Amino acid sequence: MRTKVDKCFYGYFSGQFKNEYEWRLKNLKHPTSRADENVGGGKLENVNTAKESTENRIIKVEDDERLNEIIRLIDAVDRFVRIIDHDEVELLRMRYKRHPDKWNFISVKLCKSDRQLQDDLKSLKAEFLASYYYPVDN
Repeated sequence: MRTKVDKCFYGYFSGQFKNEYEWRLKNLKHPTSRADENVGGGKLENVNTAKESTENRIIKVEDDERLNEIIRLIDAVDRFVRIIDHDEVELLRMRYKRHPDKWNFISVKLCKSDRQLQDDLKSLKAEFLASYYYPVDN
């Protein structure tokens, strides 16, 4: 079973977060709604506001919890990837891409033993978990 850190790394390196972000943003900007079946009935309550105005769409995008969560996760992994060295980034990329490489292939590529790579991955996960935080919005 994957831990939260595994899910973060997998989502980042497999492109899942990018796809979720683009899909969610598209759905918020261009919602699909059913046609109004009440043809010709009723009167408009407030003439000055439009239901799907640009302002309302911007507010929906800004306040969407799932979209903000995806942005935070991408940002956290992106910051972490910038501070670790190139071999560690390669280890994460090969292990967490959509179709991950086997340990023996990674060990040949990075010139380390399988056990050493697994220990390195465990320490990277611990380091990420220690550095992972949510910025507070005030």
